[in-house]
Amino acid sequence: QPRHDLQGQSVEPMRGRSLMPALLGQAERIRAADEPVGYELSGNQALFKGDLKLIRNIPPVGDGQWRLFDIVRDPGETHDLSRERPEVFEAMQRDYAEYARTHGVLPMPEGYDPISQVELNALLNVYVPRFRWPLIGLLLVLAGWFWWRRRRAAG
Repeated sequence: QPRHDLQGQSVEPMRGRSLMPALLGQAERIRAADEPVGYELSGNQALFKGDLKLIRNIPPVGDGQWRLFDIVRDPGETHDLSRERPEVFEAMQRDYAEYARTHGVLPMPEGYDPISQVELNALLNVYVPRFRWPLIGLLLVLAGWFWWRRRRAAG
């Protein structure tokens, strides 16, 4: 059954599991150690499986290379295990590819810059709607000023 937001647009239902058992001390883990869970945000990708994390960060945060970390032994993610454990590294990359396929993760367009996208989204969705009339007024004043300067320079 499709769900809709307040504007009537279709919204994908949330997927996942409750963290309450772990928060209440009733469970050590929410997922089995061999059950992968993937994430994607603005082109940055990650897959968690047990104590391992496969991650790929795009510029400007990262270099676009996949890395593998044991986040329990190395919470600062300083020691990449991809060369030491190539079979696990490749298996987790396959798991991520399956996650991306089943969850509809789209590739980022060439030249995508998440910082520029956030700035554009803020401009279009926050600043323009919030300050529409002052911006229109400012544009009219500037247009009048340029018109006045051109007439003065011509005459």
